[in-house]
Amino acid sequence: MSRSLLIYASGWEESLGKAMLKIRIEDEENQKVLKNISHVIDAKDMIEAEYEAFIHSLFNAYILHAERVRFISNNKKFVDQLNKRVKGSGSLRPMKEQSKKLIKGFKEVRIEFLEPVKEMAMAS
Repeated sequence: MSRSLLIYASGWEESLGKAMLKIRIEDEENQKVLKNISHVIDAKDMIEAEYEAFIHSLFNAYILHAERVRFISNNKKFVDQLNKRVKGSGSLRPMKEQSKKLIKGFKEVRIEFLEPVKEMAMAS
């Protein structure tokens, strides 16, 4: 396994107060799928669900001994918040702090936006 991982992740509201997380972790070098994660969590909105997906992704990348992570999301607002292009809600501060701490465990973390149509094509 290479030390670079490619992670596709998404979190979305499934019903009031519940969200679905979908995460696919690949070895970036040979594109072998290492993990598929899918589960329901408590989340008040889509951005909170996206943060949960990001945190779960980084935690799993750490367990897989990754040095570099390329994180792909289909939520532009979320990607812009993580890349500090726009301000997010103050209520998400604990999740932002946890994300920052996890990011420090890697040599490099890139966060990128991929339009949903392209993401679906890549998933098949």
